[in-house]
Amino acid sequence: MTTPAIPGFTEHRVSVDNGVTLKAAVGGSGTPVVLLHGFPQTHLMWRHVAADLAADHTVICPDLRGYGSSDKPVESGPDVYSKRTMARDVVRLAAALGHDRFTLAGHDRGALGRVFSRDQLAGFALVSRADPVDRLV
Repeated sequence: MTTPAIPGFTEHRVSVDNGVTLKAAVGGSGTPVVLLHGFPQTHLMWRHVAADLAADHTVICPDLRGYGSSDKPVESGPDVYSKRTMARDVVRLAAALGHDRFTLAGHDRGALGRVFSRDQLAGFALVSRADPVDRLV
C-alpha cells in the first residue's frame, strides 16, 4: 500500500490476470460501489464523489488496465483491452477485496455495465460527464 491520493482511502495493487496488476483506491465501509474512470482519466476523476460515497459504502476506484498506475499488458491483440477483459479485471479485483457483488458507476470507457453478469452487479449507473456530478444516490 502507498500514500493515498484520496483522503481516507488506502491504495492497493491487486493481480487480476497474468502480468496485470491493477491499482485501486479503497475507502469507507458498507455495500461495495466500484467507480470506473473514462479515457484518458484515472481513478482520481472520482475523488470528490468517492469521498462522499465512502460515508455509507465501501468505495473501490481502480485504474483500468493500461491507465494510470495499473499495468500495461505486454501482449497485443484485440482482446487485451476489450471491454469484456476489463470487466473481468474488475470482477477479479472486487473478489480479491472480498466482494462478489457490487454496484457499478462508470464514465466513458468505464461504462462497462453491459458486459457484467446480473449476478455480479447490484446496480449500475452511467455517467456521461463527471465534472457536474456532485453526488450519486
